[in-house]
Amino acid sequence: MMPEWLKMIFAAVVGGALAIGGDLLVRWWEREMLRDSLRAGLRGEITALAENQGYIHYLEGLLSELKKGVAWEPRDIPVERSMVIYETNAPTIGLLAPCLIEKVADFYQMVNRSERNETNLNGGLFHILEDANKTVWLEAYIASERSLNEKGIKIVQALGEGCK
Repeated sequence: MMPEWLKMIFAAVVGGALAIGGDLLVRWWEREMLRDSLRAGLRGEITALAENQGYIHYLEGLLSELKKGVAWEPRDIPVERSMVIYETNAPTIGLLAPCLIEKVADFYQMVNRSERNETNLNGGLFHILEDANKTVWLEAYIASERSLNEKGIKIVQALGEGCK
């Protein structure tokens, strides 16, 4: 038979261990839910950012006209590049698998570069270039937009399937 004081200590230790274990389980669950929510939000936002085929088609048309010698001025076509999910969740990006953190950050850096290129096209440096240089610049811009699209598709797959 166990003394009464030992039963009380045992009960306190077991109760404390159950409370701590329960708290850890709840925290783990909340972290998993936050991670899942972050991945879902980023998948949606990256998909939207990478869906730039219409814009690429527009740029290819401009390049074709430029190569034919058609006088051309870019139209200010706004490309919506909302990064609200990434910007508001930047502190929690570390919840993603390590193999995804760098890919996601790199993708958003590409989006920022693309926005600068768009600014240059619609009213910046593009206008002061010679026609031959405009062609080269526009070809590079189209290539970077295609790369943005391809990288975005791969990241969306990785966010859904996990790291490989």
